[in-house]
Amino acid sequence: MSNAPMGPQVSQLQADEIFYLQSRGISASQAQRLLIYAFAMEILDRIPIGSLRLRLSEAISQRC
Repeated sequence: MSNAPMGPQVSQLQADEIFYLQSRGISASQAQRLLIYAFAMEILDRIPIGSLRLRLSEAISQRC
């Protein structure tokens, strides 16, 4: 069993992606949230049950 943290961390995000978003006027914290949200949505798109996908999407939206 791994002791690695469960959630994404800034070091795992590509620095150039955050830099790109910042160059477009988005703060570093907003860029991080946006990238995490996009990652989560890629996973949620694979869930075949629409009602579950919607409920999870809403829960993620409230946290990001």
